[in-house]
Amino acid sequence: MNDHVDNSVVSGQQPWPVVDEALRRALAVAKARKGWKWDDVAEALELRGWTITPGNLMTRHSRMAFRADELILLLDVLGVDSLSIAELTA
Repeated sequence: MNDHVDNSVVSGQQPWPVVDEALRRALAVAKARKGWKWDDVAEALELRGWTITPGNLMTRHSRMAFRADELILLLDVLGVDSLSIAELTA
């Protein structure tokens, strides 16, 4: 039996802040490489069935408040083909 408790979860802190920051950076870099603003991202997402305002998208990006399916769609729209977990946590 494992008695270890992840205190970051219990205290309400994010258990993976390093990964969140790395994903935030990866999204920002992908957006910049396309030369897109949040308006462009929101338009591309709407074409794929996700209606979200640019302001809401920006806020959720800053907080990394995306569900897994939303994050995958966002990465796909931005043209991110792959991410290395090792690179995200390095």
